[in-house]
This record gives sequence, structure tokens and C-alpha cells, in this order.
Amino acid sequence: MRIACFWGEARSLARISFRHEHLIDGFAALGHEPVLVTARPWLGGFRGPAELVDDLAELERPESWRRRNFDLAVGLTWLRKTPLLAAIAAAGLPRVAIADSDGQLGYAAHPRLAWRRIGPYQRSPRERLRAAVYFVRRYAASRSRRDPEDLEFLASARASSRIAFGSAEAIQCWRRFLRQQGAEELGTRAFVAPFPVPDSFCQGVIPQKEDRVVAIGRWSDPQKDANLLADVLVRFLTRNRATRVELFGADGEAVFGKLAARFPRLELRGVQEPPVVREALAASRVLLFASRWETGPHAAGEALAAGATLVSPPMPNFAGMIENGRYGALARDRTPGALADALAAELANWDRGERDAQGIAATWRARLNPRTFCTTLLESVAS
Repeated sequence: MRIACFWGEARSLARISFRHEHLIDGFAALGHEPVLVTARPWLGGFRGPAELVDDLAELERPESWRRRNFDLAVGLTWLRKTPLLAAIAAAGLPRVAIADSDGQLGYAAHPRLAWRRIGPYQRSPRERLRAAVYFVRRYAASRSRRDPEDLEFLASARASSRIAFGSAEAIQCWRRFLRQQGAEELGTRAFVAPFPVPDSFCQGVIPQKEDRVVAIGRWSDPQKDANLLADVLVRFLTRNRATRVELFGADGEAVFGKLAARFPRLELRGVQEPPVVREALAASRVLLFASRWETGPHAAGEALAAGATLVSPPMPNFAGMIENGRYGALARDRTPGALADALAAELANWDRGERDAQGIAATWRARLNPRTFCTTLLESVAS
């Protein structure tokens, strides 16, 4: 089968988290012929097979797809890219959309998260007031089923044959949005396919786990909620005298610098190359999150493939990965106390020998390798 792995965003592939190489490797391992299809300016450092156009607008014309002789199209859409999907549909190809979403869409269906995505970015009372007025307008539009973004999500879903989400919990949130919008029939197009991890995380022996916790993030981005994480670490490190904590990512000094000076067991590692992060995850027990939201938590999958467990505030895709406490701990709410308690409880599970790093790694390597991911995508259109 000849498969188009399309990229329809005016952004370099080198600047996104999702690796299209996973699609190429996974489909090729299954005996198919995958090809990246995108515009030349956005190829980034991609080195696999590709068919390039000069401008993304070419991919929004059905004739551009008819002459390329593909059997299937797969691509990252964020539940958008309707003109691109419609062009592929007009050319007669089935379309698998990779949503990269937690399903919590719509100001009316998920108002709490909608505010969480805009409120923390406001720096002054004037900005917060403007954001509140904006929120009310968007909520009213969403509730009356006339919000342009909601309509775009629905149009994209209608133009997709199947839609991949990272967890069953994300699909539940997506279906809640569809019910609110009166489009429940689109819910049958959704299926679960968590993001794959690099092959480098699916190989090698898992070392003896150290009493160590890792957190990874762009700490200046309000999405990662560095202030919540700092409050959690104060509580945790004050009552825990042994565990080491390592923070990876840019801009950590501003929030965590004084904390690291106070607690020598907290180390700021900054931005590191992937092999360094991979080694840290393999040696650590827990990957800790404090994010306000996460859509496709790549680092979470990498941690599980490295035999670590997860601790997180309540979020749909993390609930799916943690599986009712089997692979970590989900805090009862988004407060410092709840998250610190969840972290302490999870480390206690390790102390009691209730976590098997080798078994965790074996399970998630089988689930998250590129070949498994691509098999799931193909099965979605065959069912």
C-alpha cells in the first residue's frame, strides 16, 4: 500500500514534537510504501522518502492528490486542516487524522479547561478583564453552536475517515463536545492510538532504578505551571530526605533557582540532548507533571518505555496511561498538597516493591513502538 504521511502546517517539521519518521518507519516495517507529503519550505531536517510541493495550497486541490496514486492518507491535524482533508477526500482516499488532542474542546462543553488555556497567560488586571469578556463571548457562541472554532473541529471531523486520540478518556471528552454540538454521530470515527516513542526508547536494558524523580518542561510556558510544581517540590522535599529530583528544560532558574539552593537534592539540568534525557528516565522511578493541560504527552510515553511511572494532576490522556494506578498516580485535584501526596504515594509503591520496571518497560515498548502505532492506524480504516 502506498501511504501519504501528510504535513499541512506552515511550520518546520524540526520545530514540532511529533516525529513523522515514526510513521515512515512503522509503515515501512509493515511492508508498505510510506511517503511524506508536504511543502518544500517546511521539510526541516526530515531525511526519509518525500514528495514535495512548492506551496501548501497545492495540497488543498484534489487534482494534486489524484495524480499521486496513493491508497491512504495519514496526518497530524489537531482536528483542523479541513481544506486539506476535503481535497484528499475528493480524490477518493481514506483519511486518518491524528488529533493530538485530549478531547476537551469547546468553551461550552469544557469551560474550565477553556479558561485554563487563556487565563494564566494574562499578566495584568486589564488583560484578565479582557480575557474574561472574551471567554464569556466564546462561551455564549459555543453554547449556541455558532463558535467558529467549534465549527472547524466538526468540519475537520466530517472530512476525516477516522480520528486517532491518545486514550479512551480523551475520546470520552471528545464525545461530550460532540453531544453539546449536536453531532454525536461523529463519535464513531474516534479510536485510541497513543503516540509512539523513538526506537531508542524501545531498546536496551533497564538499569536498577534509583530513588529519583524527573520533571521535563518549558518552564516559562504557563501551560507547564512551574509555580504549581515549585509548591509541590517544597512540600515534597521538606518531608522527604532521600529522593533526588532533576528538572530538565529551559528557563528553570527563574522559578526553581532559589529552591535548588535550598534543597541540594534538587538539580536543574537545563536543556539536554535526547540521549541524556533517555538515560535519566531509565534510571529514575517517576516522571512528574504539573501541567495545566497536555494533549500528546510524548515524554510520558518515553518514561513508561523506560520503565518509570507517572504522577500527574487529573488529565484525560494521563488517566489513560496511568490506568487506575497501575502505572503511576493521578492526583485527586490540581493543588500542591494533592500532587505532593500522589508523588509520595507513588514512591512508596516503589519502596514496597510494587513496581516492576522491567515489566512496565516491556508492556509500553510493545504498545508504543512505531510499528504498533501504524498497525493501529491501518486497522482503524479496515474496521
